[in-house]
Amino acid sequence: MNIDEAMQAHVNWKMRLRDYCKADRKENLDSNLVNKDNRCDLGKWIHGEAKEKFGSSPDFQKLIEIHAEFHRYAAEIVNLVNSNKITEALAILDNPQSPFRSKTTEVIGLLAKMKKLG
Repeated sequence: MNIDEAMQAHVNWKMRLRDYCKADRKENLDSNLVNKDNRCDLGKWIHGEAKEKFGSSPDFQKLIEIHAEFHRYAAEIVNLVNSNKITEALAILDNPQSPFRSKTTEVIGLLAKMKKLG
């Protein structure tokens, strides 16, 4: 996976969670699985190929931490949807100041730093 693909994969989570809020959702998400930061494409890359390449970088260490936090917040949104609290889930997704959105921005920024490192 290249870093541009990793960035896009991460951005796609917001759309995926928004789709999950719809009554006619196409998938069932398990918050326990969403909470795991090593199951998504980006997480597999972080814990595999990227770790070998960037493991000594402080920015990469921060990426590991922030990516895990992102998944915790994504799991909270899934929990809300699974508890039929759709309005609350959408409010988090739509709020640019929410922890979910801020972690998304941080992950993208850290990935951009990784890209500069080569």
